[in-house]
Amino acid sequence: MNSMTNVLSKMRMIDYIVLFCVACAIIISLLLFTRKRVTIYIDLTSVPQDWTPSPFPPQYNEINGLRVGDATYDGFGQKTAVITNVEKIDWTGNRKSVLISVKLSVVLDPRTHQYTYNDIPILIGGTFPLSTSNITFNGQIINIYTSPASRYTDSHPKNAEITVNMRKVEPWQADALTQFVEKDSNGKILARAVSTVITPAELDVATDKGVVYKGYSTIYKNVTITLDLHNVFCANDTCYFNGLIPLKVGGTFWAESDSTVISDGNIVAFTLKN
Repeated sequence: MNSMTNVLSKMRMIDYIVLFCVACAIIISLLLFTRKRVTIYIDLTSVPQDWTPSPFPPQYNEINGLRVGDATYDGFGQKTAVITNVEKIDWTGNRKSVLISVKLSVVLDPRTHQYTYNDIPILIGGTFPLSTSNITFNGQIINIYTSPASRYTDSHPKNAEITVNMRKVEPWQADALTQFVEKDSNGKILARAVSTVITPAELDVATDKGVVYKGYSTIYKNVTITLDLHNVFCANDTCYFNGLIPLKVGGTFWAESDSTVISDGNIVAFTLKN
């Protein structure tokens, strides 16, 4: 009797194991069939620093290794991330702002509409570690799209015109500003001077009796420069040049060309063209 009971118990145990295996197979099949691999594109920029009120981009040697066509590979030698575009823009001294476009092979969960890459959620505002044979770059995701044609579905780059005042400028710099043109690393024009007014810098001149008169410098210049801007994005009623500089009257504007810089310039007028 005991042997019969043991046999029945073993049979029930085998049934439980079989049922468990079947259940696991069903769950795995559901996961496999509901999650599919798709191709998307993301735009990355440098991660802003939390410890400074005015974020600044990385040094040039941190991003010079970023090249179009560089890729990340999986264990089977298949490309999972490919750099499709790199835009570098000079940013005072030895730093450059950067915008990187990356083609990604990701997993899509149709139930949650969530993309993941190597278990990393792909979310705007999130960080993405991009590693190639040349460089490791920790970027912040600022755009997600399914094809190059849909890159600017929500926010197209706009054109704008601003007028900037610069005070007490060296005369050689004032002359260089008349031909000011800023380009990115791909040769795309971002800012171009359309008019420049150069006048002697105004000075306060005090007499020995304490009376202050307006005088003029024989060396320094005041410059009023009007610029066409071609890389302006607007969000929440604020427009930004190169993704970094808020365009507001009274704000500070800076930009660099091959031959000179606009630094500590005050925006006195701003018009959005489209």
